[in-house]
Amino acid sequence: MQSTRQVAQRCAQSGANIEQWQTAISAGNCAFAAGDDDSAQRAYLYGLSLARALLARRDMAEQALAALVTTYHQLAGLHRRAGRLNIAADQLCLIHQQLAALASSEQGNLRWLAQTQLRRSQVELKQFVAAHAEFALFIQERFNTHRA
Repeated sequence: MQSTRQVAQRCAQSGANIEQWQTAISAGNCAFAAGDDDSAQRAYLYGLSLARALLARRDMAEQALAALVTTYHQLAGLHRRAGRLNIAADQLCLIHQQLAALASSEQGNLRWLAQTQLRRSQVELKQFVAAHAEFALFIQERFNTHRA
C-alpha cells in the first residue's frame, strides 16, 4: 500500500488539478450521505493526496489550501459521525498545525492565505470543543506536544 506522501507525489507528477479534487470530494460526500463510510474515507484520503499535490504548485496556493482544509474537515466529520472522536479531534489539530506552520514560515501570499484558513480552522476547533468539552484537554496537549 502506498503512503499518502507517495500518492501526493504521484498526483503532482501527473498534473493534479482542482477538478480531480472536487470529483474525489464529491464522491466522498455522496458516499458519506449514503452511509458508506469506507468509500467516503477512501475518497477523502485520495482528495487529501490531491490537495497536498496542489499545494506543491504555488500557482494553486489559494485553491490548494482551501481544498486541504475542507478535506481535513470532511475526514473529521466522518470520524465524528462514526464515534471516533479522538481521530476527529486529531484531524482538526493536524490541519490547524499545518496552517500555523505555513503562516509562520512562508512569505507573501501563501502566508496570508494560511493565516486566513487558520481562522477557519480555529472556528472548527472551537465548535468541536463546544460540542465535546472532554476533548479540550486532548487538543491542548496535542498542541503542546507538537510545539516542543
